[in-house]
Amino acid sequence: MAFHEAHFNNRFKTMGDPAEQLFDTIYPKHHKLGLNRPPFFMGGMPLALRYTPDRLLRDRTVECMGVGRDRKLKLKHEKLLALQTWMLLGPVSLFVNDSYKRQWYEADLTEWEEQIAAHAEHGTFTNDGKTYHALHVDHFPTAPKDYPT
Repeated sequence: MAFHEAHFNNRFKTMGDPAEQLFDTIYPKHHKLGLNRPPFFMGGMPLALRYTPDRLLRDRTVECMGVGRDRKLKLKHEKLLALQTWMLLGPVSLFVNDSYKRQWYEADLTEWEEQIAAHAEHGTFTNDGKTYHALHVDHFPTAPKDYPT
């Protein structure tokens, strides 16, 4: 069964892991920062804490995400708001893994926001009713880079 066909509870168990693992390979000198499926319910937490960026580099925090076979980054609106809060502390970038094409993208959050404003489709997730911005890789703010060999 393809990842996108699995029940959300099964997908949640590994969601984001491939992107974080690729980031760790490309940037071996980093600090793990974000919450990785903590053993408690995160509903009701302040958004900025719930969506703590995944990694910390010397010059920025980084949120790691992936795209599916539809090649669209689906970024929850509330996650975007939380990452904007993190920008008050310092630069934030998005690191996006396209495992289907074995490529990755990284750019400052403000560059992603510009592309989202100009090109994103908008939808609602069926599992939690939360709104998202769907940005196709053709509109990503940076050129893809190939996986390391």
